Amino acid sequence: MLSAQHKKLIRKTYQNLREQNPSFSPRAAQNKLIAAIAQAIAGEINPKQRILLVESGTGTGKSLAYLLAAIPLALQFHRKLVISTATVALQQQLMTQELPKVHRALEGKFSFHLAKGRQRYCCKHKLKRLSLAPKRQQQAIVINQLWQALKTNQWHGDRDSWPTPIPEAIWQQIQSDSFSCNNTMPRHRQCPFSKARQALQKTDVIITNHSLLIADLERGGGIVLPEPEEVIYIFDEAHLIADITREASLCQLPLKYSLNQLEQVRLWISQINEKLNNGGFIQSRLTALEAIADLMQLLNRLYDFQSQNDHAFEDKIWRFSPGNLPKSIKDLAHNYQSSAQKFQRTLEQFAGQLQEAASDGQITQGMAETKLSQLGPFQVLAENIMNTLYHCQRESDQTPFAYWYERSDQDCTLSLSPLVVGSKLQAILWQRAFAAVALSATLSALGRFDYFLIQTGLYRWLENKQQLRNPSPFNYSQVTLRLSKTFPAPTEQNYLEHLASYVINNYTTGTAMVVLCTSYQLVDDLADSVNRLHPNGVFIQGTQSNEALLKSYRAHVDAYKQGLLIATTGFGEGIDLPGHYLTHLVIPRLPFAVPTDPVTQSHAELLESKGLNPFLQLTLPQTSRKLIQCCGRLMRNESDSGIIAILDSRMVTRRYGQQLLKALPSYQLSYIND
Repeated sequence: MLSAQHKKLIRKTYQNLREQNPSFSPRAAQNKLIAAIAQAIAGEINPKQRILLVESGTGTGKSLAYLLAAIPLALQFHRKLVISTATVALQQQLMTQELPKVHRALEGKFSFHLAKGRQRYCCKHKLKRLSLAPKRQQQAIVINQLWQALKTNQWHGDRDSWPTPIPEAIWQQIQSDSFSCNNTMPRHRQCPFSKARQALQKTDVIITNHSLLIADLERGGGIVLPEPEEVIYIFDEAHLIADITREASLCQLPLKYSLNQLEQVRLWISQINEKLNNGGFIQSRLTALEAIADLMQLLNRLYDFQSQNDHAFEDKIWRFSPGNLPKSIKDLAHNYQSSAQKFQRTLEQFAGQLQEAASDGQITQGMAETKLSQLGPFQVLAENIMNTLYHCQRESDQTPFAYWYERSDQDCTLSLSPLVVGSKLQAILWQRAFAAVALSATLSALGRFDYFLIQTGLYRWLENKQQLRNPSPFNYSQVTLRLSKTFPAPTEQNYLEHLASYVINNYTTGTAMVVLCTSYQLVDDLADSVNRLHPNGVFIQGTQSNEALLKSYRAHVDAYKQGLLIATTGFGEGIDLPGHYLTHLVIPRLPFAVPTDPVTQSHAELLESKGLNPFLQLTLPQTSRKLIQCCGRLMRNESDSGIIAILDSRMVTRRYGQQLLKALPSYQLSYIND
């Protein structure tokens, strides 16, 4: 429970923060949020289930709120605080702005650290070997700078902390991997990733990303991040948790590429056969070669099966309806499962034998590390084959998957993805965490939490008092929402002409306009049309990196008081264009999901098979959330104002348009004359 001592510590921290930051303004919405989060973590809301969902609008100060509530309680309860976000921008904001403020307010009584994946760190010994190897002069300069900085402790081996971008060709040769750079080899215990991991074990507050967190939980937890039972989790940008969990569970088996990889394993075995010749290795080699022959037969049969069904492909994809995975594929998965297990097991044996050989002096440490590094991709291949065969055998309503073949010019890939991940999140996260708070400005869809609850496995599991709405304090009537009753549909011949005309006619002096398109094709087509008539100050996604594009756009707006940015709806989330950087937002089409996506199609069929309407249960909630996110780009501060134009007549002419409109903030509504 929340004791008087807990409350006193939180109040004291808050008071210190106010006194130390003269520009800090108390907000009622923020104070409400601090209290709710503290009560949830302490078990006052539900002592058996310390979980809280919070939809907290822009301007509520949610980042500082959860830090002020959670850090003092984590210290008092002797728990780790793990804050997970979806974007690098928010992680940087926490690390460089909010956390230092709270650290000072709490008199430095906690430590904080940013957790990253292994591949963001270099391997010290790979870098050293590369610095001694012959190379081109331009590469040599960069590599020597990296090595000198690392060995003199001026750089800690973190790719993101190097002042200039490290070329990918160099990084691929020096990045840490779990196969050759791990704690089982003594000289790697002081490698950058090992040091970073040791630092995490002593850290009170850990900042990470959803992908790394989910990957750690899927492996049982406690691999890189602390055990869930010892953690208070804060999920910021929580609306993406289910999507990221689904992506983490995606299996893709490129058939020709995998055949080539198996050939490479054979070659690798023949190379180490010259160095290792003890009885254990000989037996492992024979078992591995037998398993490789079997798996090559499996991959050829999977390839032949799709080749014999050309008529089933549509746009290079052959998708199987839920519950209708062909018996031929199921039988192959069953018949070759043991071979996949043998293959995976012998690769693990090879890794142990190489380490033993290095310890005994039979081979050098350098050779062992080189061979282990080469072994890494093969172990990934083995895991991929195992997962694919496992899930192809266990198709059921309890764990529904989407299955499909997808052809490219060079290969054909057998893919599978879970349709629902709620039960997985229940098992690996919600039932294990000491406490968890999930926050987002767009946690609900169509005004309800149901969509998020169903997607994350929390439906009918949380009480109403564990679901909080904390509205934005902004006056949204400062924004005019323009709708069109008669704007041409995208299929009409004059659609692009009308869209370009609207953009050009409204792109006047003093206007900073962003157009968010639902496809890259529309971005290119609109850009071509606009550039012909208005060639200056137009910034187009794809011409630069997103970061460089936004920087150029902001600089142009600062210099000329106007700018035009044409991008996809991917820019509708995670970018911040406050004040004069965005005064007119154009959304040409409602952001419905791509209907041909195999996972979306399979999920829709699954819902239909249960007597549910996939448009109402899946498509419309997704669209509502995405539309709110896109519209949310305009008003980032209390003083912001401007225009949002949704040029899709379905907002007016279709019944669901009213549902989408009702879920948006209370903008000043107007209709345009097309």
